[in-house]
Amino acid sequence: MNVKPGAVFVPCLLAAGVLLAAEPFCEEAKGWKRVPAVSDEFDGKALDKSKWDDWCASFPGRVAAGMRGEPCVNGFRFAPDNVSVEDGELVLTARLLTDEERKSHHQEHLRHGPYATSIVKSRKKQVYGYFEIRAKTMKACVSNAFWLYDPHSDDPRVKYTAGDVSEEIDIFEVTGRPDSRGRNPDCSRKYYNTFHLYCTPYLEGVINAKKINPPDRAFVTKVDFDFCDDYHVYGLLWTPEKLVWYLDGKPVKERKNDGLFHRPLHVTLDSEVFVSWFGVPDPKDLPAKFRIDYVRVWECPVSGNVALRPRMKIEKDSYDWFERHNEAMACARARKPEIVFVGDSITHFWAGGRTLGGEAAQISIGVSDKAVRAFQGMLLFFVLACDTLIHYRIRFVGGRAGAGEAARNV
Repeated sequence: MNVKPGAVFVPCLLAAGVLLAAEPFCEEAKGWKRVPAVSDEFDGKALDKSKWDDWCASFPGRVAAGMRGEPCVNGFRFAPDNVSVEDGELVLTARLLTDEERKSHHQEHLRHGPYATSIVKSRKKQVYGYFEIRAKTMKACVSNAFWLYDPHSDDPRVKYTAGDVSEEIDIFEVTGRPDSRGRNPDCSRKYYNTFHLYCTPYLEGVINAKKINPPDRAFVTKVDFDFCDDYHVYGLLWTPEKLVWYLDGKPVKERKNDGLFHRPLHVTLDSEVFVSWFGVPDPKDLPAKFRIDYVRVWECPVSGNVALRPRMKIEKDSYDWFERHNEAMACARARKPEIVFVGDSITHFWAGGRTLGGEAAQISIGVSDKAVRAFQGMLLFFVLACDTLIHYRIRFVGGRAGAGEAARNV
């Protein structure tokens, strides 16, 4: 029997064992409910296609064309045949293209380079929870990653149109071997954790140039071992209030979830070649395998109060209304509230800066409190009046015709 780490056994009358649900390595998540749709022990003979895709049509690889028609070295394409289930593990392989593949896909080779790697992406999405895998990375200078992304996969109209944000949480990106050229000698002992906020339109690996960069979004933890030498447990605690990254059951980084991540995301595992980051793989190290013992996700019980906290401060210079609007809409889509309270913050912060309608005016140009309140009241009246006139039509009742009709009826 292939016993998974964390599993619990209880004795029975037949002296056999009954496998109970494994507990998470995160103390806070113990007692939470497992999410079967995005969890897998990989005990079958093949990838469970009801849960996972081994190909992503919108993300076939990364394009990095070579100079003057020469094959590039900074690019790859995902190959479904590099994904397999072996001995109770999910195996993601990275390899060089064969000569036959290079000949039959010459133009593809020029665009994606000499590497074929692999990706697995959950069919379902999950918002909040504790996400954990036990894995052993490749013995090669290839990125091994566990990440969450693509909130708009089921809505291309939003994903490929300006005006929204596509979130990504990188639970980890690590490599098993340093750069074969010696440019990044200690990268195999660094635990990289990051998150990204890409402005739409967004297309993985192609259109993602415009980003929002909040503070404290990327960090590195140095370790005293090579990730490829043994199995390790990697995790992320994601709640409405915080993000906590784990390594072997110990938190390595925590930051506040300050209105950034409140939408369901796909669970993703893949291998990629990043020449400009990790470096160039040594051909002698390929093919290499990223082995995942399990993927386990526990659902975070969200309390009854899921309100999006207002920003209790005056923004410097100007208030980014569009950013705040996108955050509020993302929160509404993720949490699906039954009741929404709409305040009159438009009269306080909408124009921001030195506009007469806000507290900033009182501070910066010395407008009296009474004058500001009067202006805010007028502005709110006109806003509500416009809203009423947009939704309702005014019809006048009475007048001379009504009076005449009343006279005839006397």
